Amino acid sequence: MTEADHRHVDKPELSLFRGAMDSITSGTHISEGDLVAALKVAAEYIVWLTRKWNECVVSKKKMKAHVDDLQSGMYVNCVYCGFRYGPKETTPVTMADALKEHVERCEEHPMSKLRKENEELKKKAIWCGDDERR
Repeated sequence: MTEADHRHVDKPELSLFRGAMDSITSGTHISEGDLVAALKVAAEYIVWLTRKWNECVVSKKKMKAHVDDLQSGMYVNCVYCGFRYGPKETTPVTMADALKEHVERCEEHPMSKLRKENEELKKKAIWCGDDERR
């Protein structure tokens, strides 16, 4: 099969597998042939799930690249302090990465406040004798 064929493979029908598992869990006898057939269906389902997962990973990468391309000609602003990162900056990062880096340092951003609170709580935990929280 070609890669294009793999994209259009239908999801395997699991009723045979479910029936076999129901028989096993209820203590009903199941023939070796039925068990083998059910396991083949389960294996096909795993292959199908793996293909779907890989499609999602590829799709996510393509979407991220598309967003990065769209943002490459824009300014990104912090709504809390007004920080502005523009398309003419020389740092070779995406706009999303530039904003993430800024958020980590922005004193007015709620994430910065949460980070400080977390550091204070860690210090209190250590002060109380919980050395594992370092």
